[in-house]
Amino acid sequence: MKRGFGWKRMMLVVALAPVAVLTSGCKTDGGTTGGLALAEPVEIVEGMSGSSDALKTAGTYLITSQAQWESGGFAEACPGPIDFAAHDVVVVAMGEQATAGYWVRIDAIQQAGTELAVQCTMNKPGADAVVATVVTYPFHAVMVPKTGAALAVPDPTFVSGQER
Repeated sequence: MKRGFGWKRMMLVVALAPVAVLTSGCKTDGGTTGGLALAEPVEIVEGMSGSSDALKTAGTYLITSQAQWESGGFAEACPGPIDFAAHDVVVVAMGEQATAGYWVRIDAIQQAGTELAVQCTMNKPGADAVVATVVTYPFHAVMVPKTGAALAVPDPTFVSGQER
């Protein structure tokens, strides 16, 4: 399912995510989990990063079918066969950026129920960086085993002036 987030929305999600995790994991039946949903790491099978104007909208996306892959522009950005019977694809796209020097990297993915928490690093050029004035569309896509998840939630770390 395609779930796009603008930067303002993404920041709101990041700010409210800890509250949502704490409240959604609460048990009223006297369970012994301490009220927190347990997250399990998801294996990253393969990844690809780059820049593609097919991914003009910033967001975190969970692609679970060939139809979603083709209709969202992902197939153009990351050509190659994907076996959607066995795999899902998670994409983090930064949208249109006015210069070079921006990049994103998916560092880890955790699953709690039907949600994937996508831990990623997003870089912008440093204030004194010399970068090309060229429009870029940075993204990172990773293939993971089929998860059964319905939503990918971004958990970004923002950095500046870092090398990939």
